Amino acid sequence: MYQFLFQIFSVILWLSLLVLPTAPMLKFPKVALLIGLVSLVVYLKPKFHKTLIWYLIVVLLYACFNTLLGVLFNNPGALRVITVTIIWPILFFIISGYFKLEYISKIENVFKISTLVIITICIFQLSEEFYQYKGISNYFFGEDSKSYINIEKSYASFSNPAMASLLFLGPFFLSRFIIEKRKSDLIYILLILIVSFIANRRGLLLAMGITIPVVLIFMFCSKIINLQNSIKIIFKSIVVIGVFVFILLYFYPELQYNFQNRFFDNKEASNIERTKQLPALLEGFFENVLFGKGAGASARVIRSYEQPWSYELFYISILFHQGIIGFLIYVASFGSVIFYTIKFARQNVGFIGNHLIIIITASCVFLINSATNPYIGKLDYMWIIFYPIALINFLNKSYVKNNSLLKETI
Repeated sequence: MYQFLFQIFSVILWLSLLVLPTAPMLKFPKVALLIGLVSLVVYLKPKFHKTLIWYLIVVLLYACFNTLLGVLFNNPGALRVITVTIIWPILFFIISGYFKLEYISKIENVFKISTLVIITICIFQLSEEFYQYKGISNYFFGEDSKSYINIEKSYASFSNPAMASLLFLGPFFLSRFIIEKRKSDLIYILLILIVSFIANRRGLLLAMGITIPVVLIFMFCSKIINLQNSIKIIFKSIVVIGVFVFILLYFYPELQYNFQNRFFDNKEASNIERTKQLPALLEGFFENVLFGKGAGASARVIRSYEQPWSYELFYISILFHQGIIGFLIYVASFGSVIFYTIKFARQNVGFIGNHLIIIITASCVFLINSATNPYIGKLDYMWIIFYPIALINFLNKSYVKNNSLLKETI
C-alpha cells in the first residue's frame, strides 16, 4: 500500500515539476507532495551509500555556515534562501534513497508525456494570444501569461515557465536517439526544435547543439563508442540539423532576420541587465574571495526588489554569495557525480549504462544553460541534480548484490 502511494505521488510530482514549474497555483501542492513522499520514503527505510552522505554533510555544513555569515552581515535574503540551500536538498536526497531499477522505464514515460503536454500548452498559448481569449495558459500562469508572448506580422515570439523543462528533455531525447537509435525519439526532437525556432528560444537551440559533443564525450569515456563512430555521428547530426534549418528557413524566411536580430544584434532588457550584473557581482566577490558575501546578499546592482539577492548569472552569483570555497564544493560534488556515473556506465553495459550516460548528458546541458538563468536554484528543477545521485546510490555495489541484474535490458 505504501509503495503504491509512493509511486502515485511520484508520478504527480514529476509531472508538476516538469510540466508546470513556477506556476503560482501549484507551489504549495508541490511542497505538500514532496513532504508526503519524504514521509513515505522514511517509513520504507531508504538506503544511502556513505560516500554520498559525506558529500551531503559537507555541502550542508557550508550552507549553514554561509547562512550564518549572511545573518551576521544582515543580508536581506539570508534566511529566505534556506529552502533552496538546505531544506530542498535534504528532501530530494532522502527521496533518492528509495530509487529502484524498475522506476527507470516509468520515469522515461513521464518524460514523454511531459514533453507532449508542454508543447500542447505552447500551442494553446499561441492560439489564445492570436484569437484573444483566456484559456489554459492564463489559468496556470495568471496575469504573467500576457508578458510571455509577442505576436507580430512576420513571426511569433513566446515563452512560459514550462518551456525551461525542455532544456533537459530536449537533450535527453537527442542523446537517447544518438545512443540507442530509437526512431520514436525523432518525433520529440523535431517537436522541440520546431517550438524552439518559433518561440525564438536561443537557450533551447544552443542546448540541442551542445548535446551532441557532450554525449559523444561521455560515450567515449564510458567506452560505449569509439572515435571512428563518433566522427560518423557528428557528421550525420550536422547534416540532419542543417537540412532541418534549411527547410524551416525556406518556408519561413522571416525567421532569418528574427534570429539574426536575437543572436547577434540582441538588445533585450534581460541581456543589458546581465551586462550590468557581471561587474557588480565580481566586485562583491573580490571583497571576500574565500567565503563570499554570505547567503541572501545583494550587490550594488539589484535585479529584483522583491528578491534583491537573485541574479540571472547563476554561477557568478554563487561566487558572490559563497566565495571560492563554496563554489569549489559544488563543482567537486557534481564532478564526483559525473565520475561515478561514467564509472557505473562502464561496469553496466546495456540499458542501464546507456541510461546513465543519457541522464548525465541532459543534466550537464541543463547546468550549462543555468549559467545565465537561475533554473537550478529552484524547487522545480533541483531534481535534475538529484536524479543522477539516485542512480549512483542504487548502483553502488554495497547495496546491489546481484550485479547481473544490472546488465539486463528492461
